[in-house]
Amino acid sequence: MDRYGAIEVEKGSHSDRNDESAQQRTRSIPIVEEELQVGKRTLNRGGVRIYSRVTHRPVEEQVTLREEHVRVQ
Repeated sequence: MDRYGAIEVEKGSHSDRNDESAQQRTRSIPIVEEELQVGKRTLNRGGVRIYSRVTHRPVEEQVTLREEHVRVQ
């Protein structure tokens, strides 16, 4: 708390403290004020066109097949 400038406040009446000690303990706290404006706006941005093209190409290939025969007795 020391790094934030906290001070200890003594318990007791104000008459117990003299004016000099009261002036030494008086500190000001700066007030920070922020303003935030939130809004929406419409923007016209560019569009996108998507094209899809499917091409068919006939393919021929020679395939070697083999036959197997099994006889079970």
